[in-house]
Amino acid sequence: MASKNTKTRWLSRGVGSLFGVGFFPFMPGTAAALVTACIAWLVSRTVSLSLIWDIEIFLVLLLLGLLSAYDLIRHEGVKDPGWFVMDEAAGMWLALLGLPKDNLPVLAAAFAVFRIFDIAKPWIIKKADRLPGAAAIMLDDLLAAVPAWLTAFGLWKILS
Repeated sequence: MASKNTKTRWLSRGVGSLFGVGFFPFMPGTAAALVTACIAWLVSRTVSLSLIWDIEIFLVLLLLGLLSAYDLIRHEGVKDPGWFVMDEAAGMWLALLGLPKDNLPVLAAAFAVFRIFDIAKPWIIKKADRLPGAAAIMLDDLLAAVPAWLTAFGLWKILS
């Protein structure tokens, strides 16, 4: 029978990898952001998300990411392994917060700018990436979401 620690590690890895997406062999962060964008688009085609639900989904993703990152750092001593992509999921959702997720040009712009800033890590994003702890693992992606949101919001306003 597996110990409680083994079960929590398994759960932390499952959540942190966005339920396996992080183990995609090529650009797992991009894969996680794309999966998140596709889920956002599918949700928007099914239900109308109010801003409060949108914020709640983001907060759940953020909390799951923080808890699983903390658990992995505490018990395994890892700092942002490549397969940990819950930060990309939370960042991508933040980049779409309050925006129409069924608008494909807006969705594509948010995705592209988010990935560019997350990969290039200019200025303050790079500083955040170098900080220790679970919050830092999440912070660089949340900061990358800001220019993505601004770009997508601007495009949305131009198109509407």
